[in-house]
Amino acid sequence: MELEQNTNAAEVGGVDHDEARQLEIEAELEDVCLESDSITATLDVLEEHLDHVDTKIGQVQSEIKAFDMDSVQPPRFKGLNNVDNARATLKTFFLVLLDLNVYKKDLENKLIEQDETVLDLQSKVNIL
Repeated sequence: MELEQNTNAAEVGGVDHDEARQLEIEAELEDVCLESDSITATLDVLEEHLDHVDTKIGQVQSEIKAFDMDSVQPPRFKGLNNVDNARATLKTFFLVLLDLNVYKKDLENKLIEQDETVLDLQSKVNIL
């Protein structure tokens, strides 16, 4: 708005024309455009990541649907001749299970952070 007033004043030859202010406004406008382009590029990258995650989720869901419970065999403990072997086997099992749960929680936290970032960027774009 101020840019238009300065431009109109300059065309009319009025005293209100402030060339330095007009250059400052143009520089600010250029900065806003660059920031908007950066936000758009970031959103594009995040959309690509989201598409990749959606594809992976679809694959996992199709694998879950295709999973046949009848084909699962109960674990065999023939090699467990003593209590120490049983403890070692159970310890390994629970460590793997713990690692899997930690990985799952980390993945959930990263997805939440990405969702928050996308929402923040969208609000910034809406402000512009």
